[in-house]
Amino acid sequence: MRYKPMGFKTMGLINILRRAKLYLVEIPARMRLLRGIRQLLELPDELLRDEETLMKIIREIGLCYDDRDVYGDESPYMNASGNGLYQLPKQLVKAMIELSRHKIDSFLEVGTYTGYTSSLLTAYLYRFNPELKATTIDPNHNFRSYKKVRSLIPLEHRLCKSETLRGQVFDCVFIDGDHSYQGARRDFENVGKQARICMFHDINDEMVGFENVPRLWKELSESGSSTETHSFLECTPGKQVMGIGILIS
Repeated sequence: MRYKPMGFKTMGLINILRRAKLYLVEIPARMRLLRGIRQLLELPDELLRDEETLMKIIREIGLCYDDRDVYGDESPYMNASGNGLYQLPKQLVKAMIELSRHKIDSFLEVGTYTGYTSSLLTAYLYRFNPELKATTIDPNHNFRSYKKVRSLIPLEHRLCKSETLRGQVFDCVFIDGDHSYQGARRDFENVGKQARICMFHDINDEMVGFENVPRLWKELSESGSSTETHSFLECTPGKQVMGIGILIS
């Protein structure tokens, strides 16, 4: 069967649809992210650890669209595209408040994706640590809002894997990249093990697979090598979704 190229009319329609998606869906989502960052930067000190206030900001930024019912009651706060926080608000807020109790001048996120989580965490930690230098890394570039985000907060985006930073020491590392057991273990050995605070995403996620990040989390949290261990697992009853774990040495 011979290939029949698309006609000019079809190509024109596709371009119109792409532009419509950009202006009606993606750009508004990016604007919500920037607004959320500004809200955190301007938030009164007494509200920086208020769970409801922080959850309101997260919900207004919006969650990354996912039709697998991962968010439960938080589903109404999904954005209409892949732009958004791929987080359960209550889990993330509790983890943020725990991090706020520690001095963090250097922060690294492994696994940028669209940059929403790294932007939120950097803005929040910046309020407590004015000397903060934050870095987020990923081999792929999907952080479309980076230039505008970078004008607001001290966040550097690098296109690389954790091997590139092997041997560098950060106060806090958030591992949320390769979710296989081997991949998460590699990121931990490269940059997480040396950090005073190491945080993992998806430590209790049935869709990731319990033989992957959850297995690594279980091994590390039960090894006795950390002085403190925190896990935030709040999700829809009957489900095991996402989960954030923090190891403090």
